[in-house]
Amino acid sequence: MSLNGKFALAEVGAPITAKGMNSYNIGWRGRKEYLLHNAGAHESPPGSIAFDEGQSCLFHFRHKNSEIVGEFITSTPDFNDFRPMDRADVVLYGLWTEDMESAHRIPRHEEFLRYFDPGCTGKLAYVHEYPSGRVQHFTIGRKVETDDQELSELINSLDPDKGPRVVLANSEKAIREIVQTSLGMHLWPIEMEPIVPYE
Repeated sequence: MSLNGKFALAEVGAPITAKGMNSYNIGWRGRKEYLLHNAGAHESPPGSIAFDEGQSCLFHFRHKNSEIVGEFITSTPDFNDFRPMDRADVVLYGLWTEDMESAHRIPRHEEFLRYFDPGCTGKLAYVHEYPSGRVQHFTIGRKVETDDQELSELINSLDPDKGPRVVLANSEKAIREIVQTSLGMHLWPIEMEPIVPYE
């Protein structure tokens, strides 16, 4: 079975160095070993997560330069038995907190990648709740655009052929709405674990 374009649990293996970058060798269910592409962001120091050998984490797998690479999603999946799922069946969500640095009210794509790196090459969605309680939707790609669609339509507009469906929000209330809307669309919502960016 090919893991390209799928989410799967994997056990972290022994640290290796590959192609001039810090990386990790990992194995999926004790079978073939795959290259974890963005592990350098999760080392200690300077990252926020120090993987332990044998630790089970969730990754998004994809082809990169003729290899299968795993993009880190979370080290604390809230499920014990997770079968590989196609990215068309999953919605990744994350909370954009006040301490995450951004030069803009709505984060840009490159700013998002400093804190989350799930292998997202297409646009992503952002739900912004103002202090007044008003909610506004945005799409973030090469530029930030307002989007007047309902949340379900906004999620549906994200193309899983270009990468995982990703929705960010700046409030817990909006996160709950993302989860409930995703479930109502028969999609599996999975929370992304933020990483500490390189300085």
